[in-house]
Amino acid sequence: MVKASEASGKMPEMLEVLAAISTPRRDRKQIKAAMIYPFIMLLMATAATGSLISLCCLGFPRFTKPARFTPQVDAGAGQFQRDAG
Repeated sequence: MVKASEASGKMPEMLEVLAAISTPRRDRKQIKAAMIYPFIMLLMATAATGSLISLCCLGFPRFTKPARFTPQVDAGAGQFQRDAG
């Protein structure tokens, strides 16, 4: 394109066109590069939250069983005191 514009004598117009074309590409590349880190952070936060929720809902209930408290009378301790005294 540059060679053709040199030959035709319209180099300033062609350089303006090339500058207008290259600016959006450069801006797009910079925006993509700037969005990589926040996207990775969002992905990691989502993964951590999902892991925590699944651990709380699926993992912990398997390891912790509800405690069943039944009153029991410990007859052995009373018997021991009677025998010792």
